[in-house]
Amino acid sequence: MFINLRRQNKYTIILIGFAIGLLISILGLLTTAISIENISLNFIGILHLHAYFPFLWVTDSLIIIFPLLSFFVYRFFNKTVAEHQELLVDTKKSRNEIFNFIENLRKGNVEAKFSKKIAEKEISDSLIKLRDEIKRSQEEEAKRNIEDEERRWTTEGLALFGEHLRSTTDLSKLSYLLISELVNYIGVEQGGFFVLRIENQRKYFEQTGSYAYDRKKFCDQIIEWGEGLIGACAIEFKPLYLPEVTEGYMNITSGLGKTNPKVVFIVPLVRDNEIHGIMEFSSLNDIPEYKRDFLIKLGESIAITLANTKTEAIKAKLLEESRQQAEVLAKQEDVLRKNMERLNQIQKEKAAQAEEFISFTNSVNHTLIRAEYNPEGNLLYANTNFIFKLEYFSNSEVEGKPIYQFINPKDRASFSETWEVLAKGGMHVEGEIKLMTKSGKDLWTMATYTCVRRSDDSVERILFLAIDITQQKTESLYHQGLSTAIDNSAIKAEFDLIGNFILANNKFLHAMDIPKNKIVSYSIYDIIEIDDVAEFKKLWDSVIKGKSHEASFKMKSLSGEIRHMRTTLSPVTNLYNEISEVVFIAHDVSQQVEAEAKLMENASRLEEQEAELRIAQEKLSAALDLARQEIKNQFEEIEDIKVLNERALDGMLDAIITIDMKETILFFNKAAEKLFEANAANVVGKPMTTIIPKNKADENHISNFFYADTNFLGKRQEVNIYDSAGKKINVLITLSEGKYRRKYTLTVFIQTIEVELF
Repeated sequence: MFINLRRQNKYTIILIGFAIGLLISILGLLTTAISIENISLNFIGILHLHAYFPFLWVTDSLIIIFPLLSFFVYRFFNKTVAEHQELLVDTKKSRNEIFNFIENLRKGNVEAKFSKKIAEKEISDSLIKLRDEIKRSQEEEAKRNIEDEERRWTTEGLALFGEHLRSTTDLSKLSYLLISELVNYIGVEQGGFFVLRIENQRKYFEQTGSYAYDRKKFCDQIIEWGEGLIGACAIEFKPLYLPEVTEGYMNITSGLGKTNPKVVFIVPLVRDNEIHGIMEFSSLNDIPEYKRDFLIKLGESIAITLANTKTEAIKAKLLEESRQQAEVLAKQEDVLRKNMERLNQIQKEKAAQAEEFISFTNSVNHTLIRAEYNPEGNLLYANTNFIFKLEYFSNSEVEGKPIYQFINPKDRASFSETWEVLAKGGMHVEGEIKLMTKSGKDLWTMATYTCVRRSDDSVERILFLAIDITQQKTESLYHQGLSTAIDNSAIKAEFDLIGNFILANNKFLHAMDIPKNKIVSYSIYDIIEIDDVAEFKKLWDSVIKGKSHEASFKMKSLSGEIRHMRTTLSPVTNLYNEISEVVFIAHDVSQQVEAEAKLMENASRLEEQEAELRIAQEKLSAALDLARQEIKNQFEEIEDIKVLNERALDGMLDAIITIDMKETILFFNKAAEKLFEANAANVVGKPMTTIIPKNKADENHISNFFYADTNFLGKRQEVNIYDSAGKKINVLITLSEGKYRRKYTLTVFIQTIEVELF
């Protein structure tokens, strides 16, 4: 129906409506005229017919109603077209928003905004979820990169300063070397190195190294035990970090003097629950947590070096005392030599053997940890190394003590079985053996227990010889921890120089579907996708020449599944600095690659849909331009018809008045002006009470029909009106109702009875 209306000319539709209304009106007039005899179809006769048959007024009104109805139907159709155009505009806007959002994601802009109102809920939720997943993936990757960089920085720093610790035994040179390198390595402005001294029951910290702003500072500070921040840190055995140092902080004594930095970080150098020194750093900027952790770890290694230095000093002192004693003995030997000459050759041989044994024993005591136990496990003898390594001060503290005093309670059950075998004369025991110091700390040793037998082959005593490997054991456990952490967080494998597998962690085996017991039968080239083999071969040749690389490759598991891997290939050298193997570390980014491919596919699909939409839009725009022109023409025609109808009604002999729902006068013809003696310009737009006051109404007055709920539509009624002189006039009225959507009008046709009588 709408399509047919749209194709018709506006004036044609209105004229058709007018013709239909006119035809119905004429048919109604002719039908009533036939039913009455001797009636003439002149003006007076037609008026008489309308007087006898009021419904003829209704048929006459169709001449106006049908054209108006045609006009409103046409306007409704065009409004529908406009709403459809608005819907198409909204659809295009929604597609543009979705395309722009996907384009932003493709370019890496994960902060792009997207409103759920511009698309269907499923599409909106999927796009927002995709954006959040990409953003989370980028954040996790950035976080992993930062953590990897921090771990690399820490590992390189520990290795670098480990070399410095082994470079010299001079405490003054070592202090300056460490503090100057640390200030530059961690990026602070100032640093100080303090060593604990104990003299005649007095404990204090001596500044042995200081460095600030790329220059060496004089070291002349002495910090008493418990004094200021240095003393507090030493007592608590805990690092002290002050992130905010205000102007009023000057009254607190700092190890570097009276300074006012922004942050201060103090690190105690503790080993085996014993403090050996303090490092203090001050900076104008915050010191990141990973750098503070690095300083704490390095402090443990420095403490071990300081402890060993002190031990060596003690050894040197003891050696000096031994030398002096040897000189005294040499003088006494000169006195006793004459007596020794009296001994026979056998005694000389025994003396020579005893001297050789003593020399050997002294050599052992100077280089090894030595102790002797009886078969019951009580200590008979311990050398100086044994005493000091286990944190005792003299032989009196350990002689006669049971061996279990030097064994950790957790290890005593297993050690008891070993000791029972030794006490009964069993084979000697050697390997890594853990002792417990006086303070309860572990002392790792590479040791051997050997039975010393009597002539009857019974066990006289058990000899314990060992070297201290605590530092090496600690470093070994640390590196094992690092390796375990990498195995738990990344895909890892090791290859020989031609690409054959040496070993792989569980993540690698699971990703590539390789059984653990068959790993050595495959090589790296068995799992590299065939398209990437040539490029990978070039990269591998560069790695085995000593250069690390990061790259992304497609790898194919044994089950045929393609995985995208972001890999790091690093060469590993042996003791001779020769490359012996290649370490492969990777992360599976297959999901991210698939998501990017899906995004590209969706973007291509959206581009095709937009092209279709653009063509439809062009067609719709052309159609709307045509419809807009037709509507404009129809409005002009309707306006002309309205003017013609109003002029026609204005020339009728009957008074015609039209009001709206608010009883406002909308139309007032010339006959009404004459009847009510009022000018239309003065009453149109005014309330009905302007011409018919309510207080003038009686039971037959015309106002009763206007102000009451009317039941007189389509009926002719005889009522009264009053002229301006107050004279009552009898008239006939007919009410006609007009409704369109929510609008309502009431039209009254007023005919004087004098006219009707003619």
